[in-house]
Amino acid sequence: MHTVPPSSRSLPSESYVPQTMPRILGTFDMTATLVLAIYAIAIVPTAVSGGAGAYLYWLIGAVFFLIPCAVATAQLGVMLPYEGSLYNWAYHALGRFWSFFVGLCSWLPGPIVVVGIGVLFVQICQGLNSSWLTESWQQGLVILAVIVVSTVLSLQRFGMVQKLVNVAFACGLLGTLTLVLSALVWLLSGHHSATNLADWHAITPNTYSLYGIITFAYIGVNLVLNMGGEVKTPRKSIPRHVLLGSIIVFCCYLAAMTAILVVQGSRASFVTYSIISTVDLAFGKWGGNLAAVLFLTMTIPAAAIYNYAYARLLMVGGIDHLLPSRMAKLNRHRVPSAAVVFQAWFAAAFTLLVFVALPYLSGSVKDAANISAALYYISQAAATLIWAISILFLFITLFFLRRRKPGLFRQVRLFPPVVLWGCVVLGSIAIVVAIVNTLLYSWISPIANQQWFFIVGGLTLVCLLIAGLVSFLAAGQADWETMSEEVRSST
Repeated sequence: MHTVPPSSRSLPSESYVPQTMPRILGTFDMTATLVLAIYAIAIVPTAVSGGAGAYLYWLIGAVFFLIPCAVATAQLGVMLPYEGSLYNWAYHALGRFWSFFVGLCSWLPGPIVVVGIGVLFVQICQGLNSSWLTESWQQGLVILAVIVVSTVLSLQRFGMVQKLVNVAFACGLLGTLTLVLSALVWLLSGHHSATNLADWHAITPNTYSLYGIITFAYIGVNLVLNMGGEVKTPRKSIPRHVLLGSIIVFCCYLAAMTAILVVQGSRASFVTYSIISTVDLAFGKWGGNLAAVLFLTMTIPAAAIYNYAYARLLMVGGIDHLLPSRMAKLNRHRVPSAAVVFQAWFAAAFTLLVFVALPYLSGSVKDAANISAALYYISQAAATLIWAISILFLFITLFFLRRRKPGLFRQVRLFPPVVLWGCVVLGSIAIVVAIVNTLLYSWISPIANQQWFFIVGGLTLVCLLIAGLVSFLAAGQADWETMSEEVRSST
């Protein structure tokens, strides 16, 4: 029997979500969510190690990665404003196998990023008091608490959670403004800048690793559109939130880094709570405590964003028969509760493994914190590479959708062809270079570059092979169920 190719058939989730879940996301909501999800303040102290030369990395990352990702996301989102973003777009461009593969690669970093937000919570607390949470197991317990609280929050009514996200967004902007004011007060009180901000040429081989770290600090522009079926006015809100959110993120990164460079200079590098100590030096302890509260207020809602946004990928997989149907189960607030809870268990297991089990089973108790840090950065790097590979499909999908749906493409085209194809080329090159950079340059000094390459590269490859096998099995099962339904309907 001849069957219609999967990419030309609508997915069940495309009709199910609009009928079941409310369209409540407006431009401001989406902008706040995008900024809170991408603005990783923990990366700023790492970038400080590059001195003023880091400005060039931020600019290169914005021009060659952030802008192309924003353009591609806006165009694809307007063309296909459905739940699941890349998962849905890849289905229409490349078919079921690649759709599931891309969706799985997009989903995997989600729970690990939630753990990373828990780590940020720990580090900000250490900014309040450096003697707090020094043991690996203590850090693990706090991270578990962040996972639990953010999971409970994610299971509540979406409209209520979105209001908290909007408040957290405002707190993040106020926290960054506090950093900027600290630098101004520092200079006005007679101090000189700790860094020559005009020395943009201070790039050395020792800072090459910052290219990948800073470029990937912009990753996740398409995250909000995992909830694309819940946007009020897609044609207006999608391009606007991508534009506004990208500008705000870029400005916040530069502002926060500039403040630390002015007050403390590169000596504050790799110390995450330098975002607090910078304010301490300018305003005193009360100012640092205020900044800590503002940035801590960001963490739980940010973790909740990753919980519910990535749960949408599991939900649409369940609706479209690629995953067990229970993943599509909604609670009384119309939230995919089974998917959210599954992610929470995944993140909790990862936390216990990295911060409790492996550190204390593999060596001396006093080395546990160093072991857990190494394991954490290795896993973060591998997850980032997997995430980056999924983002590469943002441009691959845009290219093939132009060929598969030329009429729709012309009808909703937002940018001139030269801009779109320029972004496809530049964005693809930027991702590949950043992936190579991340593999070649270790993120932590205890692990040499060569060891880092084999450890992170090997872990990433194993995860990709598993994702490919699972995608093959899931796509085959879905195709079989589709054919069975067609046979039943024809008889």
